[in-house]
Amino acid sequence: MTPSQAEDALRAVVGPDALLCTDGSGALRTAAAELGVTSKSVVVGYDGRVGEGFYYVQTVNDYHEQFNFWVNRQLRGVSTKRLPSYLARMRLWE
Repeated sequence: MTPSQAEDALRAVVGPDALLCTDGSGALRTAAAELGVTSKSVVVGYDGRVGEGFYYVQTVNDYHEQFNFWVNRQLRGVSTKRLPSYLARMRLWE
């Protein structure tokens, strides 16, 4: 993902008073700076958890991994224009 793609994706959902927690993505840090949003990068710990104090992004990483597994195993790929309905269907099945 490029910084401009990240900025486009975040613009509509992240407000100026938000704190964007990332796992070290340079594109997300750059996008946060362009949007005027505070960002916090957390690193992977020795136990595999991505967190620092109460800053925690492992839940998002886990959901992304589950979604990729589901899409590739059950659907054999995903159409970008139908991504919202795929996400909704996955939430219902969980």
